[in-house]
Amino acid sequence: NYDRMYNNVFENIRFNPPYFADEVSGLFRNGVPMGPLKQPGLIDDPFTNNADFISTTVFPNGLPKPVPRHMDQNLTTPYYMQESFGLQYALAKDFALEASYVGTMGRKLLGIENRNTFDGRVSGAGSSVRPNLIIGNDNARGNYFGSDYNALDLTLRKRFSQGLSLNASYTYSKALDEVSDVFRTTNGGSSYGNEAATDQQNVRNDYGPSDFDLRQRVVVSFDYDLPIFRGNRLAGGWTINSIISWNTGEPIGMFDSSSDANANGVRSDRPEFVGTGSVLDSIIKKKVNGTYQYLDPTQFAHSTDCLLNPAIDTHGGYWCNPNLGRGAIPGPHFANMDFGVSKTFKINEQMGFRFDANFFDIFNHPNFMMPQGNYGSSGTFGQSTSTFQSNGGHRVTQLALRFDF
Repeated sequence: NYDRMYNNVFENIRFNPPYFADEVSGLFRNGVPMGPLKQPGLIDDPFTNNADFISTTVFPNGLPKPVPRHMDQNLTTPYYMQESFGLQYALAKDFALEASYVGTMGRKLLGIENRNTFDGRVSGAGSSVRPNLIIGNDNARGNYFGSDYNALDLTLRKRFSQGLSLNASYTYSKALDEVSDVFRTTNGGSSYGNEAATDQQNVRNDYGPSDFDLRQRVVVSFDYDLPIFRGNRLAGGWTINSIISWNTGEPIGMFDSSSDANANGVRSDRPEFVGTGSVLDSIIKKKVNGTYQYLDPTQFAHSTDCLLNPAIDTHGGYWCNPNLGRGAIPGPHFANMDFGVSKTFKINEQMGFRFDANFFDIFNHPNFMMPQGNYGSSGTFGQSTSTFQSNGGHRVTQLALRFDF
């Protein structure tokens, strides 16, 4: 099966110089960002600050260079291959157990690479110049990536009989890739920059759990006509139903915006794990000063600390890739239970009332959002500062009365 290419992959080349350039200076003047070239930025209407363009104080290295986009001339349509097989076994009348395997392999997936840099470029080992001196980063789009998904699905299903229907499923899966979206951002919502890979010369360095990887998931749903007062037109007609779900968390998007371990000029490298034992031991899950501290910050260090790790090839001490793999730490799990009760009041065989009381997230269980994964952030690394639906509340109760005829 073939995928549909996102139009922006090839249409955005219309924004290239010489007719268009969107540059970020990364500098500040009187506390106001100087770029990108739009408000607030370098351009005023009417234009009065042309001195900034020639100021060696504002731009000691000259004006920022454009970041062009280009498309691989051999660009092809991404595709995926899928395989599956399953078994069914009747445990009893109206009771069945299903087990199946599902595998999906994505190939020639689209992504972005920065072709105008290299490992160690800004390490001080050389002249720190780019291969192409006219431009800054090179926003190259092509079929550079792949993905693999494997899953075991177990389902227990009871067809409706004796007033009860039940469906219970468990999935153990693993989704792996180098990039989970063409225009990649971390699960924490912070951009990696103008490329998907942290190491342009070693894309496989980012091969790991996908941004949407849910290793385990359980969903149980049932609908039960209560046997109490069954057959009584006024007292009977009670039904309960529920959907119960639980899953492990998605991987945390870990990066260090304050250092550049592989010295390629983009601060997108992951922090260095300096703790003892497994990296999962850094998960602490406790309240600290009113926030949910999910990770132990003392177990991590800046990305450049990999230069101090003799077990890593440091390439002469000029650059290295930190030991923390992509998607190595899952975020908080998710648990939820929705519950409903209904009562029917039969008037005759053709008419009646039905009263429904539905409770979404009936236990008001807090499910925490993804922790801050930027080690370069000040004091918030590893913290979950909000929960799902924090703006709209958690438990929701819905009452309804329906007339059927």
